[in-house]
Amino acid sequence: MRIRFMPVAVGLGFAFVSGVVAANAQDLEAPPVEAVVLEAPEQAEAPEAGETSDGASIPEQDAAPEKVDAIVENELCHAQFFGDGTPEQAIIHCTRALEAGDLPEGDMVTAHVNRGVAYKLTGQLDEAIEDYTKALELSPESGDIYTTRANAFLEMAQLDAAINDANKALAFNPDYAAAYFVRGRIFEALGQKSFAKDDFVRAYELAPDNKDIEEKAWAYGSNQN
Repeated sequence: MRIRFMPVAVGLGFAFVSGVVAANAQDLEAPPVEAVVLEAPEQAEAPEAGETSDGASIPEQDAAPEKVDAIVENELCHAQFFGDGTPEQAIIHCTRALEAGDLPEGDMVTAHVNRGVAYKLTGQLDEAIEDYTKALELSPESGDIYTTRANAFLEMAQLDAAINDANKALAFNPDYAAAYFVRGRIFEALGQKSFAKDDFVRAYELAPDNKDIEEKAWAYGSNQN
């Protein structure tokens, strides 16, 4: 299963470039024409709509809807988290990818998580939770997604749901630094500073180069002997 999304602590970069080549038609000057006055011929009766001039019917043709490339839209969604991209555009591209109806399961997980992250960045936390939940229905043993949803629950102050997701994330991946970090923040919000310190220190042991984790761990005295 291929999953490329923006988890809590780490993001993978991807650039997609779409090129369009346009050709300009050359303007030609028409040669001058001598003015000639002609008698207007008798005009034939105009054919009815949907008929040719001899009365034959013209079959109706429905305009073919523009085909959406779900894979490309999914990659474009992910690309919005880098460079000049915006979460609003990420939501548009991920929605197009999901509504196309032909994404492989792994890419559906990616689209739901990325759209959830974009929703969270725009303050639409209920929509973010809904997308994370749909992703977990497809990938129920993903510690990354449980951690991401735990972080959203924390921001919504739904601390029981947040701690439950963080615990599930660590059950699936006991060495996941981001899960310890998020759970430490949840314990901090609950006022359980001893548990928070243990999680921040463990996260720092697993990811000593992460500045956010380092700052929290040091604030709780992990640099003291």
